[in-house]
Amino acid sequence: MGKNKIAQLRNAKGFSQSQLADIMEVGKQTIANWENDRREPDIESLYRLSEVFGTTIDYILGNTSKSGREWYVNMDCVNDECMEGNYICRGVPEAVVIAKALKRMNLEQRNRLLDICHAAFPEEFYDLVHHKWDDEQKEGL
Repeated sequence: MGKNKIAQLRNAKGFSQSQLADIMEVGKQTIANWENDRREPDIESLYRLSEVFGTTIDYILGNTSKSGREWYVNMDCVNDECMEGNYICRGVPEAVVIAKALKRMNLEQRNRLLDICHAAFPEEFYDLVHHKWDDEQKEGL
């Protein structure tokens, strides 16, 4: 992780470590550990940090110097057949990219992605996915 990225972002927002800890619902020592590269935030914390700071997870991790959130679709991997023939993806190059990435993932990775999507966009996913656990609970009633 890029040393002091979190500290830089926190200072730019004018937050103290205690204030950021309150926002993140973690201890002040956790923030200090993240900032000094003694520990890395988990994926949920990284997502929340990206929301708080208005930047990308890649920027927080030091993987890019660009702090913006906008993604650019590699149109080389999106062919006309995908864009025109597939009803779901028609006219939406991001959907093609996501579909192709999904094909590369194993079941655990796909389920983890659905968890993240459902948590981030509950209204958009509320009737599209649910946990198998929910079905098992209903059957037990």
